[in-house]
Amino acid sequence: MGLPRTSDGDHPDVATVPVMDEQQGRRTMKPRIAAALLSAALMLAAVGAAAQNSDRGPSNRRPRMNGTFTDAANGLGVFSGTMRLLRFDVQNGAIVAIGTLKGALADSKGNPLGRVDQEVVLPVNGVTSTCDVLRFELGPADVEILGVQVHLRKDVLGIEPRDGPSQTLGDLLCSSANLLDSHPLPDAIATALNEVLRTMGLPK
Repeated sequence: MGLPRTSDGDHPDVATVPVMDEQQGRRTMKPRIAAALLSAALMLAAVGAAAQNSDRGPSNRRPRMNGTFTDAANGLGVFSGTMRLLRFDVQNGAIVAIGTLKGALADSKGNPLGRVDQEVVLPVNGVTSTCDVLRFELGPADVEILGVQVHLRKDVLGIEPRDGPSQTLGDLLCSSANLLDSHPLPDAIATALNEVLRTMGLPK
């Protein structure tokens, strides 16, 4: 004996299970990522509001850093913040930047996980220079932040003479360009980058 049917031909006791295709899944995930980004951005804004004027906002002295991580729900959490460059060094034959990372973490649902204020070491690549601009890549790197592994995306910095005493910094950029043309060792490049930071008013 078959199940009784309603007037429209459906079985009254059989539940209909909605099927979500891949495209619908992506549409559902996007608002969650957006919520996490918004939460981290709002938390970072609160951190910045408490800082001094010289510490507000990203710049060549305080580059913007963003990243992602897998949270406890296996979702995509986000980090948003800045890094205060302190000095350059050579570790295992490669140039690195050492600085203070500040910002906030938020999980995939947008819940804030905490504020970040810690020292990090990031790889430096692609150092080039002319008399007008010194460029280098900061990151990418996987860094442990508040107990989770965060993948920080690459940021490209461009330092110009106007970012410090223009005549002095401009001369340094020209010197850096001449140095890089000679294919120097990493230690020489790190020394030149530290001199640029010093001239910009940053600690060595």
